[in-house]
Amino acid sequence: MIKAVIKPHTSKLETPAITTAEAYADYNDLMDMTEEMLSGMVKEITGDYKIKYQPKPNTKEVEIDFTPPFKRISMMEGLEERIGEKMPELDDPEVDVKLEKILEKFQLECPPPHTTARLLDTLVGEFLEDGIIHPTFITEHPQIMSPLAKYHREKRGLTERFELFVCGREVRSTMSFIGSGERFVMIYMAMMIIKMLAPVREHIIGVPW
Repeated sequence: MIKAVIKPHTSKLETPAITTAEAYADYNDLMDMTEEMLSGMVKEITGDYKIKYQPKPNTKEVEIDFTPPFKRISMMEGLEERIGEKMPELDDPEVDVKLEKILEKFQLECPPPHTTARLLDTLVGEFLEDGIIHPTFITEHPQIMSPLAKYHREKRGLTERFELFVCGREVRSTMSFIGSGERFVMIYMAMMIIKMLAPVREHIIGVPW
């Protein structure tokens, strides 16, 4: 069954969206469905899994390979591989300080407020998203970045969510939503209140968005 839902957004680069691509299925199943649908469309339309694409005017064409299976990167593991060091534990009281030091090491800037979610988002954009050419799933977002997503069944502090990127652009974001309707409503309401307080939220301690 397919339903239209509001897509939550935690990054300043994202915009709210209504989507009809949400289905009652496990997020692993949805990755498989997305992969099959997208690769099949490219093959049917072009006759091949590989296409040429010009990211911006007056730039060199790149070849994008939609041959399944698409690469899958666990967000925190992918960051550790790219930066060459262990990421701080997300429940560490000093996590924000440690993330800021990583940003300083690589001379990256994160606009305030420096919450855990925004600091992580800056690292993910630099080290994972921007370098993606071929279709790649970024999976297992931390809970603090995806408060409405279902907690991961095996990995503490992570969620069952994925984003699909192609040539540095997000083309799909999907998650298994939390099972408790009451908890979902409470968290969603909190997110809306925080959004209303946006002009002063840099003064709020512990706000994850």
